[in-house]
This record gives sequence, structure tokens and C-alpha cells, in this order.
Amino acid sequence: MIRTNAVTVLLIAANVLYFAAEIMLGGSEDTQTLLDMGASFLPLIAAGEYYRLFTCMFLHSGITHLMNNMVALGALGSFLEPKIGSVRLLLVYLLGGIFGSVVSVGWDWLTSDYVVSVGASGCVFALFGCVFYLFLFRRESVRELSLVRMIFALGFLLAGSFEANVDAVAHIGGLVGGFMVSAVVKQKRILN
Repeated sequence: MIRTNAVTVLLIAANVLYFAAEIMLGGSEDTQTLLDMGASFLPLIAAGEYYRLFTCMFLHSGITHLMNNMVALGALGSFLEPKIGSVRLLLVYLLGGIFGSVVSVGWDWLTSDYVVSVGASGCVFALFGCVFYLFLFRRESVRELSLVRMIFALGFLLAGSFEANVDAVAHIGGLVGGFMVSAVVKQKRILN
């Protein structure tokens, strides 16, 4: 069987197409456009718009935001997809990303700091959570990774999380979510 990076490519394409729609509908940095297209915002989610926990993962605020996430998605996805398979990659990406969205909204509720949140970075961190899981528990599948590389990669990813206007809580939630999803799919024999 030939393994490809089809899901990684499709996820990048979906994000880019969604970004093009943002531009056509009012601009990727226009808050109202982002809200209209499904950005995460606690008051609207509390009113029953739960789909926002999913749709926010495909929205980006500005071309730099999109490009940073797509480069990271391309790198992590092309590394992971041949190792764990396309379905598993999609599960980790989506479920880990949704977990990041839920944690972020929960933090907003606890702090009463209601922000509009968008981006695939929670999903990207979920993929890194999967890499971290494999590194700890399936070491043979990621032999090429050293502890130094893992620490450097995690430090690099987290460093950008604490800049202004970055949802660090979604990043950390995605990381934890990706790790947990990987552990669950491994127990259910979904992860090689």
C-alpha cells in the first residue's frame, strides 16, 4: 500500500479556501466577517452556536496567521501521516483542535474575558501532541526524533503562543487534546 499525505494536503486546501472566502466576504481581519463565518466567541457559543468550536479552526486573521499555521501543518502532517495513517491524522487534528477550542472557551468563561478566537493552531498543537505521544510510548515509530529535537520543537511552538493576540490556551488545549486522542486511538487499536 502506498501512503500519501492526502489528508494533510486536503486540510491545507480547506484552510486556504476558507481564507479566500473570508477575503471575499469582508476581509480576514474584519471581526464581523470572522464572527459571521463562525469564529469562536463565548456569548454566541453559550447561546447554542456550538458549531463555532469547529468552524473557528478553519478561519485565520491575516495572511501571516494563515501561512504560519499552514507551514506548521504541512511539516507536522507530512511527518505524521505516513506513520499513523490518514484517518488517524484527521481524528487527532479535528478532535484535538476541538478540545483546544473547548478549553479556550472554558478559560474565557472562567476569566470573563470574551475574545473572538480563530485559527488552526490548536489543531497544529494537537498534531504535536500526537508526536509527543509517539515519542514517549511508541519510540520505535519516531526513531529519528531525539529529546533535544522534541524540546526545541515544543519550545519553538510555545514561544509564539505568548505573543499579543494569540490564544495560548487553545494552543495548550490542542497539545493536551492531541496527546489524549492519540492515547485513546492507541488503546482502541486505531493508532499503529
